[in-house]
Amino acid sequence: MAGYSKFTSIKHRKATQNLKRGKIFIKLIHEITVATKEGGLKSGNNSRLRATIDKVLSHNMIRDTINRAVIRGADGENDENMETVMYEGYGPAEITVMVESMTDNRNRTVPGVRHAFSKSGGNLGTDGSVNYLFHKKRVISYEAGLDEDEMMEVALNGGADDIETHDGGLMDIYTTAADFSLVKDVLDAAGFEA
Repeated sequence: MAGYSKFTSIKHRKATQNLKRGKIFIKLIHEITVATKEGGLKSGNNSRLRATIDKVLSHNMIRDTINRAVIRGADGENDENMETVMYEGYGPAEITVMVESMTDNRNRTVPGVRHAFSKSGGNLGTDGSVNYLFHKKRVISYEAGLDEDEMMEVALNGGADDIETHDGGLMDIYTTAADFSLVKDVLDAAGFEA
């Protein structure tokens, strides 16, 4: 077998994995920066930043990188002007759709969103066309095998809005954006791992 090398195969496989991981890290860093710009530096007061940091830590990003992204968002000195933009529209069969997007150029993003709507048989609406139909909620999910009664008691006393149990025992706890950190802290203190 000419040209076969176990170590070359490993090198190429790891390079591909690192490329995919790098793309994910870039998106997550942008999310941290935007969450810090919009909600402030403290993750205790900024539920979006806290949720983003939890998601980033699940992807094994180191704390130094997270801290640099938070500082960059707080300083506002970066040359990228990332912002969150909401688009509203109708999908096939007049299904209402809200799209939350992060972009550094609104003029470049709108045609892509409009194309995605039209490709699936829908159309992009104007601001406020479907916004009144939606309420922003946060979800904390738990695996099966936890005591459902105890979970309900702790969550409702902590300020949760609703609890939903799925087939197989999976549980979702719904909160408002403002109460998310408080409810999550109460559940973590009770020993439930999200």
